[in-house]
Amino acid sequence: MGSASRYVTLRGEVAVAWYTSRPYRNLQGQFDEIVSFGMFARVGPKNYDTYFHTTHQLLMPNGIFLLQTIGIARTGEATDP
Repeated sequence: MGSASRYVTLRGEVAVAWYTSRPYRNLQGQFDEIVSFGMFARVGPKNYDTYFHTTHQLLMPNGIFLLQTIGIARTGEATDP
């Protein structure tokens, strides 16, 4: 598992985007923005508290956290790795 860095241009400004496949529990540092895309279902309900606590600790004051997830309109089935 590794990580990669890439510079991207957004509205004329240069921003650094950092992608990683490392476990979220092992991340360190502070970030002004965190985007979680396609991962939340893999976290599982039993790990939600740890996940949100970890992202909160990784965010700088006034940071932004974007969580992308998919829901279903039925109950009784849960993803819990």
